[in-house]
Amino acid sequence: MGITAVSEDNAPLTGFHLKLLAVITMVVDHFGAVFLDYGTPEYMVCRTVGRLAFPIYCFLLVEGFKYTKNVYRYLARLAVFALISEVPFDFAIFGTVYYPYYQNVFFTLLLGLLGITVYDYATKNNRIFLAVMGILAPLVGAYFLQCDYSVDGVLLILLLYLLQNYKAVRFTAASVLLILMGISEGSMEYVGAFSFLLIAFLYNGKKGTGMNRYLFYVVYPVHLLLFGLIRMFM
Repeated sequence: MGITAVSEDNAPLTGFHLKLLAVITMVVDHFGAVFLDYGTPEYMVCRTVGRLAFPIYCFLLVEGFKYTKNVYRYLARLAVFALISEVPFDFAIFGTVYYPYYQNVFFTLLLGLLGITVYDYATKNNRIFLAVMGILAPLVGAYFLQCDYSVDGVLLILLLYLLQNYKAVRFTAASVLLILMGISEGSMEYVGAFSFLLIAFLYNGKKGTGMNRYLFYVVYPVHLLLFGLIRMFM
């Protein structure tokens, strides 16, 4: 017998569940990065689990763009948290309050959202050059800002948006990108492809109910700050 996908109506995971999964796996990932010795089995487990987080955040970003009532507030929210999170990120990951050579993941998400916002506006108004810039400018920005996940991270967001009407192609292309990232970087990014299996087969397309959405934003800088403080006093 062949494998039958769960119908969307019967799928158990809502957007809230995906957010919760992304937050938990992200915290596990950062715990490994901050507290565990590189290359140990415990470190590898935490970092492997953590590869699930970013693809889910990218998918939810595109979902959020589709349903937001005010994309400019969405952009402003990401920009504010990108700035707020930079010191906690540098403090936890690099052990300093200012590390200019690598920026936190909110900058990556912000550039991705900015790109799909510009592209969406441009295509609706027949502005081809602006549409091309909506794709290229965020990629260039990610490269020069040296954001977490860099150009590949923004490209993943763009792929998930551009292919949103072709479910199988969308998740296949996104998974291939993660696999290529893993190969080129010698990392475990390919594990993130399992996130898309969960979404493709178990996500029901509903928002779901749960914690206030701002709590999911606040968790990022708060847990990094706490991790940094704990490590400082250990």
